[in-house]
Amino acid sequence: MSAPSRLAADAIVRVLRQAGHEACLVGGCVRDFALNVSPQDYDVATSASVDAIRSLFPQTVPVGAAFGTVLVIRDGAPYQVSTFRGDGTAEGDALRRDFTINAMFLDPETGEVIDYVGGRNDLAAGIVRSVGNAGDRFAEDPVRILRMVRLAAALRFSIAAATEKTAADVTPRLSSVSPERIRDELVSIFTGPDPVRGLDLLDRLGILALLLPEVEEMKGVAQPPSYHPEGDVYAHTRLALSFLKDPSPVLAFGVLFHDLGKPAAMTVTDRIHFYGHEERGAETARKICSRLKFSNADTESIVLLVRHHGDLCRAGEMHPGKLARMLDRPTFEEELELHRVDALAGPGGLSTWKFLKAAHEARRAAGPPQAALLTGKDLIEIGFAPGPIFREILESVEEEREEGRIAGAEEARAWVLRQFGHTR
Repeated sequence: MSAPSRLAADAIVRVLRQAGHEACLVGGCVRDFALNVSPQDYDVATSASVDAIRSLFPQTVPVGAAFGTVLVIRDGAPYQVSTFRGDGTAEGDALRRDFTINAMFLDPETGEVIDYVGGRNDLAAGIVRSVGNAGDRFAEDPVRILRMVRLAAALRFSIAAATEKTAADVTPRLSSVSPERIRDELVSIFTGPDPVRGLDLLDRLGILALLLPEVEEMKGVAQPPSYHPEGDVYAHTRLALSFLKDPSPVLAFGVLFHDLGKPAAMTVTDRIHFYGHEERGAETARKICSRLKFSNADTESIVLLVRHHGDLCRAGEMHPGKLARMLDRPTFEEELELHRVDALAGPGGLSTWKFLKAAHEARRAAGPPQAALLTGKDLIEIGFAPGPIFREILESVEEEREEGRIAGAEEARAWVLRQFGHTR
């Protein structure tokens, strides 16, 4: 779909008004205008019913028709058009919205901001405050607690004391929210402009312990001071997040989860060790991604980042074939960025990062990776049962090719039978 535009949003308001209905722009776009930020989307509030809205526009999607909301598609972009909530007036609608800074209206013809709830004052003061009674607003939709965190983190606003206290008291209600909605809000928080502030607010409100207890468990897990002067595993993760810039969801959660395995893997001998923490962390990351209903593709990529984040530290010791396979991974650019922030969050320098960045650029300049010599189907044909060993076999084949010891598929099959035939 195309990106929404102010021009098209204004046109929707005009159509509604010409049909005799009240209509204004509302919500986040009005807030963004006041902050001199370009809105990502545009919402319209109107006195028109759902049926009236649908009759006025040729292309609509009844995404929330039961709750008075319709998507109007104009010039290939979506615009949310909602019937006034509450008593059917603009003021009644404002009183049912979540936060004061999201409850302002804009008359696109006159440019007048219509504010029934003190949103302009809170915007000027940098405060996120519930509209009316915070308990009522959060009871109407508990996901508003996460939306509050997202707004406060993204805008770097404080939260009104009464709103924050109520949110902390009713945080357990988030257990009733669908995992998909929770995931979407967490993604927005951790890919936003200040993921650390988001993390701190989740922690302060008790949301972290409720929704991501595995991250909470990293608190107090000591690390060798000579390797990690920044503090425990949680402090290290928090610091790594602070170095991210416009991360993808995969990268953001790869960083958040990269040391999840350390609490379970911790041993103390001559010093603290975390042997095998990457694999343990990958298993935990997979469970969290499943719980939050991440897509299969995102789940596999996040798990791969967690499982292999230690590999990049050992790049200088790798055989050329293994290094080449790592550089060809589709997630390598995100792995490389994880390595960078991981190093910055500890005492490690960026020499390995610089080496890998140069190697990756040279590898890309040489052209796309070659097609794999063998696939899982080939392994089944020569007698192997599907399982975790497939990945090891196929990666080993490609490493052998990179180092010049295998040239074609038949040689690869023969080599696999020699090296792994006992596992069939």
